[in-house]
Amino acid sequence: MSNKGKKTVTCPHCGKSFDADFWTVVRGDLDFELKEMIINGEFDLLLCPECNKLFSYEDTFVYIDPVDEIMAFVMPEKNEGSSEIMEKVKADYEIIKSENPDSLTMAYKPYYFLGAESLAELLLNDRDIEEETEVMEFMAKERGFPQKEIKKSVAREKNFLFSIPYEGSSCCVSSAVSACEKLLKENDSLKRLSSFLNFLRGASEEDFKSLLKK
Repeated sequence: MSNKGKKTVTCPHCGKSFDADFWTVVRGDLDFELKEMIINGEFDLLLCPECNKLFSYEDTFVYIDPVDEIMAFVMPEKNEGSSEIMEKVKADYEIIKSENPDSLTMAYKPYYFLGAESLAELLLNDRDIEEETEVMEFMAKERGFPQKEIKKSVAREKNFLFSIPYEGSSCCVSSAVSACEKLLKENDSLKRLSSFLNFLRGASEEDFKSLLKK
């Protein structure tokens, strides 16, 4: 689950100090309300108990979503020294990774952001990929094409869909190319499917299999 910590902050409106709760770890796969707050720009907002006014106050937190293969270290964007702290976090993570190679959160490349807004952009981009993936999957099911999930971290990096269709009983380069070509003839607005098709045309079976989720 997500974890909280406390910190004394000063309201910029009335100058009064108070203890505020801050999320230090956010589990995006479990706490959907917090995920929505990040996306909507509400995550860093505090309400002063003295003057009842809202203000933004950034603090460092870690966002984890093993399902979507996201681990992000988020630092305050405007705080002095954030860039130096970020570099230290990167170095510390590499040490932890070398000592815990089998950890689930070490299986994919972490993100490092200055400001929650950058994380929000990533999450919104994921929603865009999900919507396009749903359109493709609907079309594929109508044609009887099975689909295989792609590793989300790889799909996100390469701007592919989160799953790929294939024709027949065997998921391989040729069967995926055939399915993609037929679906794109019906709907050429699936830009990420088109990008994946371009990749497939020059890919080996090993390259293709490395993208698929086990």
